[in-house]
Amino acid sequence: MRQIQDSPSGYLSENYNYMKLLKRTAFSLLGILLLILTIATILEKIYGTDFVNEYIYSSVPFVILWGVTAITSLLYIIKRNIPNQFQSKDH
Repeated sequence: MRQIQDSPSGYLSENYNYMKLLKRTAFSLLGILLLILTIATILEKIYGTDFVNEYIYSSVPFVILWGVTAITSLLYIIKRNIPNQFQSKDH
């Protein structure tokens, strides 16, 4: 495990742990979505598009999973300051 020079309040290690958890959560949710989409593709081949639309794509848990994945990923991007990494140092 990586050691971090910590402040007296423990902010750095707490922030590091938070970012690590956020990253793992976002990528885990993406993996779950990928698995569900793969299964949905197979079921669509077997049972047809209407079946998959009704029982998978339109289901409340699937929509919630998409929303939580989007929010978690966006939080990680914002906290990580990824957009700032692409700006030149001249600005």
